[in-house]
Amino acid sequence: MKRNASRLGAFVLATALVILMGLGTSGVASGKKKHKPLKVSCGQLSAEIVKTETQLQAQYNAMGYTIGVPDEFGDTIDGIGHSQGCQKQGKRIRQGNGFMIDIHTSVDPPFPGETNPDIREYDWLWNEVVTVTKTGQLRDTVINFRCEKYTYDGGPFNPSNIQTFPC
Repeated sequence: MKRNASRLGAFVLATALVILMGLGTSGVASGKKKHKPLKVSCGQLSAEIVKTETQLQAQYNAMGYTIGVPDEFGDTIDGIGHSQGCQKQGKRIRQGNGFMIDIHTSVDPPFPGETNPDIREYDWLWNEVVTVTKTGQLRDTVINFRCEKYTYDGGPFNPSNIQTFPC
């Protein structure tokens, strides 16, 4: 009889252990699992910056600028781009930089609305913050959008006597 009581005690103990383990994992089975935070990759950040660059280029070219427009030889020395910056700002936030440049030679017409004929270059720079929402959607925000214009001697690849002006 003692033997059966010992076996019965071991059986009850094993059953209680299985039930307790089942209670510990029942939250997972019932769909109450904890969500892992979604992350923004550097590739996603770059894609969002390129999308913004393309939109801004079209917008400014519609105003009369020639960002990325080839010259009579099919070349262009200006355009759009973004730096290699991909800073992590939080669990679901990354920040990078974008820029556009419009460079005119001495034979090009003046920039739209520009009264100083010596201005040879316009640069637009901005920071872009990309966040992923809890539903997995990307949300981008352009911050610190600024414009500078330049006069200089020489060409765009070897400028000298550079002067910077706000737009």
